[in-house]
Amino acid sequence: MTQESQTEDQTERAVTSPLHVLVVLPGLEMGGSEKATCRLLNAIDRKLIRMSVAVFKSSGACLRLVPEDVPVHILGPHSGLKRIRTVLRLARLVRRERVEVVYAVLDSANIVALFARLLGILPTPLLIGVRCNYRWGLGKGVRWRRVKRLLVRLLYPRADRILCVTDEALRVIAEDFGVPKNRCDVLGNVVPSVGRPSHPSDGADALGDWLSGAVPLFLAIGRLIEVKQFDKLLEAFQLVRNETAARLLIIGEGPDRPRLESLVHRLGLSDQCRLPGEILDPMPCMQRAASLVVTSRAEGFPNVVAEALACGLRVISFDWAEPVVRMIEATKLGEVVQRDNHEALASAMLRVLQVGPAFGEDGVNGPYLTNHSMGTEPGAYERVFVSVARAGVIRSRGPVRAFAER
Repeated sequence: MTQESQTEDQTERAVTSPLHVLVVLPGLEMGGSEKATCRLLNAIDRKLIRMSVAVFKSSGACLRLVPEDVPVHILGPHSGLKRIRTVLRLARLVRRERVEVVYAVLDSANIVALFARLLGILPTPLLIGVRCNYRWGLGKGVRWRRVKRLLVRLLYPRADRILCVTDEALRVIAEDFGVPKNRCDVLGNVVPSVGRPSHPSDGADALGDWLSGAVPLFLAIGRLIEVKQFDKLLEAFQLVRNETAARLLIIGEGPDRPRLESLVHRLGLSDQCRLPGEILDPMPCMQRAASLVVTSRAEGFPNVVAEALACGLRVISFDWAEPVVRMIEATKLGEVVQRDNHEALASAMLRVLQVGPAFGEDGVNGPYLTNHSMGTEPGAYERVFVSVARAGVIRSRGPVRAFAER
């Protein structure tokens, strides 16, 4: 479909009625994909697209980020034999709410929607999202990874369109799993607009003088899990503290908290390092930090890096994650060092203190207006939704469709 025909179809939609798109998520916990999806929900043009959300469970900090005009439907628990019930409930919801396009975002949501398609009870156009490189992003445990690889290979080609968050994710899904490239698009996350109103900052308010004091602050954000390698960051920060006064803030929650807290104590950093848990909007921290430090071995679309660069915050990173490296190189706003080398990381952190903030005055980072490819405009998603709805799908009747329609 050409750009002109897409624009004409969007105009026709605006004149008649908005296209109804249902976004399917496992939940609305504090995660990068969940926050990015909520940002998309807020940014979509309501004259063109009417959004609604379906989740397996109703809890989650990101529920507060869902716009008031977007209804949230609960599909119920998703474990054991209850997965079958979730598949049927999704099909019934799509029919009852007259959904015109289904967009599943994360792996478990993808599989539920694709099983409904396999059974012939979801004839609505279906998009699924690939949020990471599947060579490393299919979870822990050899047996579970094998099962998920099989499900991806069997089910994903049944989607009408696959939205990959990076070029790397698209390359892997096509080469390793046999998904046709002509049904894949690369769409990054919608990055926050400069000057956007902040969401409630939650724990950021409790940090007090850590955000207002004169001591330089280094920032890291992510789940407290092994792949993020925050232990390497702590080792580097200890070397920085041997040279100058500084503080380190690691925002996030996860199973590695006890191990990291023990390491903080063992390195003698208890007064200079905090792990405050999850913070809904870390922007106040970014605006006061000297640098964002990324030590992760792998990233899908690095939301935190895009947000940091958007507000002019320098980023220091190991050379593990290709999307992070590309962003830093494109913006010239940071430094990439040798992977897992905590001494090189410490040296880069010391250098950034000498350079000072990229923009703004009084140590406050200002907005970084960039034309680099750090994210995607909402209009790109709108065009995909409209084109998929216009193309439609072949309606097939599966073995349980009659039961789902009762």
